[in-house]
Amino acid sequence: MDKPTTWVRVAGNATKVKAGSPYGWRCYIEGNPDEIALKGWFIRGRASEQNAIQGFTAAGDVHGIVAWIDYFGNYEIRDDVLYINLHTPTTPPPSYQAQH
Repeated sequence: MDKPTTWVRVAGNATKVKAGSPYGWRCYIEGNPDEIALKGWFIRGRASEQNAIQGFTAAGDVHGIVAWIDYFGNYEIRDDVLYINLHTPTTPPPSYQAQH
């Protein structure tokens, strides 16, 4: 099966960390509003200002996240761990699209 290539937003989950949960991270896949709880994540490839974009807002994004990193690449989730192989993006990240 081919691994999907798209934007993936990764953010910490302070509420779960404070509660002692092993799921201290979360991600959102472009086009899917559902949060995916993660135990961890790994990045492979060369990060650039095009494929690894930091974002933040004191008010929080649509999911209530105040700081995140948007990565572009192909990804898979195994055993609640996200693996991303970075690529050159073909579209801006959703957060950029919403602001411009």
